[in-house]
Amino acid sequence: MITNTNNITLPLYIQKFIIKLLCRHINSNNKLIEPLDFGIDYRDNEDEIKRLILTIALVSKDWLKSLSNNLNVAVDFNFLDKENDNQFTIFKEENIKILKIHYDHEKKYFYKMIPRIKKNLDEIEIENKNKNKSETVNNNDNNDNNINNNDDDNNSDDDNDNNSDNDNDNNNINNNDDDNNDDDDNDNNNNNNDDDDDNNNNNNDDDDDNNNNNSDDEEENKKYIEKEISLEFVNKRIESLSKNGIFKKLLFRNINTHQNIEIIDQLYECEATDQNLQVLEFELNEDTTMEKINHYKKKIKKVFSIIINECLNEELIVDVFKNWSNDLNQFYIISCSITPFPIFQILAGIGEITSFTSDFLNDSSNSINNNSNNNSNSSSIINKPYKTGKNYLSNIQFFEIYGMEITFEELEVLITPTITPKLTYLSINLCFDKLMYFLATEQERVKLNIPRCSCCSLLNEQFGYDPQDQKDFDTHWEIVSNLLKNNKTLKALDLGHECADGGELMGWSDSFPTSFIEKVGTLVSSIPNLNRFILMGANCPQIFHEIVKQNKSIVHFESGILSGLTDHSNYALSLETLIENNPQIQSFNFSKFCFILENGSFAYKKISVFNFPKK
Repeated sequence: MITNTNNITLPLYIQKFIIKLLCRHINSNNKLIEPLDFGIDYRDNEDEIKRLILTIALVSKDWLKSLSNNLNVAVDFNFLDKENDNQFTIFKEENIKILKIHYDHEKKYFYKMIPRIKKNLDEIEIENKNKNKSETVNNNDNNDNNINNNDDDNNSDDDNDNNSDNDNDNNNINNNDDDNNDDDDNDNNNNNNDDDDDNNNNNNDDDDDNNNNNSDDEEENKKYIEKEISLEFVNKRIESLSKNGIFKKLLFRNINTHQNIEIIDQLYECEATDQNLQVLEFELNEDTTMEKINHYKKKIKKVFSIIINECLNEELIVDVFKNWSNDLNQFYIISCSITPFPIFQILAGIGEITSFTSDFLNDSSNSINNNSNNNSNSSSIINKPYKTGKNYLSNIQFFEIYGMEITFEELEVLITPTITPKLTYLSINLCFDKLMYFLATEQERVKLNIPRCSCCSLLNEQFGYDPQDQKDFDTHWEIVSNLLKNNKTLKALDLGHECADGGELMGWSDSFPTSFIEKVGTLVSSIPNLNRFILMGANCPQIFHEIVKQNKSIVHFESGILSGLTDHSNYALSLETLIENNPQIQSFNFSKFCFILENGSFAYKKISVFNFPKK
């Protein structure tokens, strides 16, 4: 006997239990200020959660009610205040325990992201054809009509933008539905735009004069735009939230590029902002003092990322890690010259803080002896070397290191499983010219006339050449190879070229020695769980071919080269051949970096050459 199960309905209490589990997932994701998986984009993850909320809400009134009662993490004030009790909102102010807000230090405002409304590309194509036809036959009347139509469409787009903003503020069911439709429309438009961009790039690869046009296209193709939120509005809503009795935490997702975070001192004072503040990034720079750190230690409970930017005071660095290391996931070093102290060894608890470093680095502005929080322990710290005795790197999942000549000893610390047991993503810059020299055989050096770079990358050569250098290099290379071969957590490796002597331009541009290609390929392909590899600045597509030949489980790749140093059309052709012959490759992004004038100064601009698969 066959039983028809189509009409079986779960009891309401089981349905509510399922919704509670889903709400836990939603609340957990809304609390994230950075995805814990390097392959997930922050905004894409946010979109998925919004769609999930909408899907649940539209099932039935009971599901909607249960959903609304169990969502307690708000993002960018996506709820109505109590004064608007005549309107319905999925997120209720009286249920909010945690609020996440976004702040841009460079632009100095709070913001939220809203979908970008675009004109349908088919309409634009038709208009362009009509315009060209009008110019050909000199039909001014038709041309005027097209212009008028364009104006009407633009006005319509502006109205849609305003409506979208208002809908986001109200956050009701209908506008969520509208937002979802807008996202779908944007996805379709982006697919078309990407196709157009790829064609444009293929036509203009050798024409750097079109770089600014490509940049404008990329700006136009953004799925979202920022909408500013005033500080007055932020404080008003925080004050209102603080009265519900359960609002205890504020998540501050800040993009901190060489800026301080004084803005948090301007937030409305309550328990969430005065004791339980969590921030995405905290930067240590040349202006950081112990006084500032002590001030923020009282207000900030958790920090997700630490950035060291031209801060060479080891006591400040250790103090920050000592206070927030339990919750740290990311560690960045940028724009840092050669450190006179072993920073990674110290943070791992195996290196000594020395009196030389303290005396050499500390000046009157940030010396521990000269700040208001000086105590008797400070003098004992700087009078003799000491070890922290604790590993502050044990929770770090993401390492990104730029502008620092990293040595083998430091690299070995970063990839040792007992020191960094959660390491998932490692991004470092090193001198490929120097690496190539030491990996090449003596015969290859003579045949190809390979010079030796005197920078301090990998091996510290500030005291000149040493006949022992090759032996030391080989020993360290074997150690690094074995550590990576036994690293079970590393999933993404990003290698970039940078040299303190030669800058970002790799000196070598001829054929690369076979030993260099094979040894780098073997090193990367030996990492057991690696599935993403990024190579920037080395004009050597053969490395990718070697890696794919040895390891089929690495399926995501990215490459970037400096425009003008090589024929990037041949480079791209080599990579496209690799993709065509290896169907296991899931993604491959190839970009060029061009030196252009932007905002009154010259800078490198990243321009996409091709993306596989096309987005």
